Amino acid sequence: MESNNENKDNISLLRLKGKLDFTTSSEFEQKFNIMINEGGEKFILDFSEVSYMSSAGLRFLLIALKKTKGKVVLFGVNDSVKQVIEIAGFVSMFKFSNSQDEAVEILTKN
Repeated sequence: MESNNENKDNISLLRLKGKLDFTTSSEFEQKFNIMINEGGEKFILDFSEVSYMSSAGLRFLLIALKKTKGKVVLFGVNDSVKQVIEIAGFVSMFKFSNSQDEAVEILTKN
């Protein structure tokens, strides 16, 4: 799993690449926690290059949702990753967008 982050207008963007599973989710969580500790309040998670997500990835998403009080938007989620979220019954808990611009718009309205 590779990731990089950006911050603009109090919205943090975390771009993910690869698999989000037991092996990689702790690294992802650490980077997210650093962003929170640096004052991040609203987050866009770019899943456009995530090829797979396990239940460990779901765990991280739930932690992110709790720590941000719901100020998280996912974009670029492929069908197989979204199916994992749907099967777990979590799809209604998250906001999804088709683009980074749409994600920014969603977060600026809240």
